[in-house]
Amino acid sequence: LALPMISRLQAAAKLSKRQQFKQIDIPHDLTQKIRDLKLGRFQKRSRTQAVNKKKDAEAAEESSEIPSLFRRRLRLIATAKRAADFPASRSGRVMEAAFAGRSNVGKSSLINALTPSRIAKTENKPGVTQSLNFYELTAGVRLVDLPGYGFAFAKEEKIASWKLLTEQYIRERQNLKRLFVLLDSRHGLKLSDKQFLEQLDTSSAPRYQLVFTKCDLCDPKDLARRVVLAKEDLALRPKAVKDVLMLSARTQSGVLLLQKALAFLARGQPVFTSERAHSPSPSQSLPPPAVAATTAAT
Repeated sequence: LALPMISRLQAAAKLSKRQQFKQIDIPHDLTQKIRDLKLGRFQKRSRTQAVNKKKDAEAAEESSEIPSLFRRRLRLIATAKRAADFPASRSGRVMEAAFAGRSNVGKSSLINALTPSRIAKTENKPGVTQSLNFYELTAGVRLVDLPGYGFAFAKEEKIASWKLLTEQYIRERQNLKRLFVLLDSRHGLKLSDKQFLEQLDTSSAPRYQLVFTKCDLCDPKDLARRVVLAKEDLALRPKAVKDVLMLSARTQSGVLLLQKALAFLARGQPVFTSERAHSPSPSQSLPPPAVAATTAAT
């Protein structure tokens, strides 16, 4: 006797989360992009002299494409633990781009990778960044390292304090042109990340863009699947930039695309744009993201 037909949803329900994850279709262009950017962890790496020479030539070619803006050294101009410590906005003549994400996702490492500087403090344990750190690239461009959300090795009152300050900065800082939300490529979009994005969508925050970090530490196909899931989540988010960036601060792979995105934002673009025109008023609170997050099977 023929077995009754089982719908796709019923069949999926019988699979484990990991099996469902493995069945995600990967677009060919995404696979090619990951390959072109040389992202992902590979079990076998050729170390022949010819391959090394080719890599050196490619690195030199990519280096020539780095926007001149990022050939400069960063300068730490403010370490803010209260709003009064924020550097002057200079009447909108300064563009700020900020980096947010879960604790230990690699924000400081990425800032270090953008320029020849290695000025941002990095450690392996979560919660090292406990203030808003403002770095000046030029007189008109700043990068801001925000404290991470999620678990951190710090007292609860300290965590609550820097969360409130981060919320105030994101909600009220008119110089903030773009918020880059970093995701660990080994885990993808987690519950606390989704809650943070929902808060951005319903507040007076600027537009934001997802950046997958540590892309040298995961399988290329798993990276692609997590990007697919992230793009599906972004589809209905009003403030999200739909393009997702992927990179590795350690190997520099993919960093050039972020440098070019930042250079475009800084290239004579007005700091005050219509991006916030239809947002709620600055008085609207940006509630702190939940600390707890469920660990995805991926």
